[in-house]
Amino acid sequence: MLLFMHINEEELETLNRAAEDINTMELLLGEARVKFRAAMKDATRKLNELGVKLGSSVEKSRVYYDVREKAKELQQETQAAAVKFERANSHLATAKEMVELAEQEALKEGLVFDTNWQEMLNQATMKVNEAEKDRLESEEMHMATASRYEAAEKEVKRLQRSLKRNINKSKPYFEANNEFKLVLEALKSKVDVLTEQVSLAKGKYKAALQNLEIISSNIHHQRHQTPPEQRESGVGAESTFIESKDGPDSPLSSPHISLKGLGFQEVMEECCPLEKDYEGQNLLLRARRNPCRSISVPSEGDETNSEIDPLSIMSRTLSTDHLDNLSDTSSFVSIEAILDQDRLDTDSILSEEGLECTFERGHRW
Repeated sequence: MLLFMHINEEELETLNRAAEDINTMELLLGEARVKFRAAMKDATRKLNELGVKLGSSVEKSRVYYDVREKAKELQQETQAAAVKFERANSHLATAKEMVELAEQEALKEGLVFDTNWQEMLNQATMKVNEAEKDRLESEEMHMATASRYEAAEKEVKRLQRSLKRNINKSKPYFEANNEFKLVLEALKSKVDVLTEQVSLAKGKYKAALQNLEIISSNIHHQRHQTPPEQRESGVGAESTFIESKDGPDSPLSSPHISLKGLGFQEVMEECCPLEKDYEGQNLLLRARRNPCRSISVPSEGDETNSEIDPLSIMSRTLSTDHLDNLSDTSSFVSIEAILDQDRLDTDSILSEEGLECTFERGHRW
């Protein structure tokens, strides 16, 4: 469990750091996007003003600047193709030289070609062939790009001669356009970098969150597998038992009966259940809410089938005044005396009817 807690703290720290990085990067990203939009808006406004000022010369000379831009791109492609061609030539020359040296050494020392030696020469020859293939491809690419670049340069020169006046007049517009383009490209590059950083921070946050979910699931599973410990009694739950004068079998001396904190009515309900099936009638003698009501127990000759009031016995020993003075905080000694007196009166009543009473908790008598 301590290991889980340590890992949990580390993952929480990672989660917090990732959240802070996300917030920081998103703020920077928002600022960069605002700057990019502002720069674009400003560039568009200024270029529109220049276009209105310079008139139709801008549109007429636009073809020249487009062709010149394309010629620059073809020039870069031609240079890259030339570098690739030179590299392929160098690889081819190195591979051929290695094969020649290996053959010369083998012939000089009079060695016999075995299988391993032959395999090595075959691999060297394959490298030579691959280098030759790359050289041919790079050569073809270089020739194609060089041809297109030459054609673009010719077109640039032609347009420059035919549109010389418009080109000179619209020069401020396209120079400003190039400057704005550089600024916007720099801002866009910054936005792209911050977007990538935000994406990485969100990935870390997601991974940390998933790890925390796994740790939480493991802890939950471990708690379910561990048997729960036996709970102890809370503060103030100590029980006070009353030992009855009738002996250990009396309900008051039962170790399962706790009278602490109970009122008189709860004590009577807990300690004095008294039940008997008397001539088909259910006789239940238990203390209830109003112990001062009195009803006589019917004899064998009664023709009425009215039920016996279970509170009639309590009225013989307790008066209304006595109950009013009895509170839930009365001493347990006085309750014990009352219960003993009530039990004696109950036995006398039942003995008058010719019945025998066995006072046991939870059983009929």
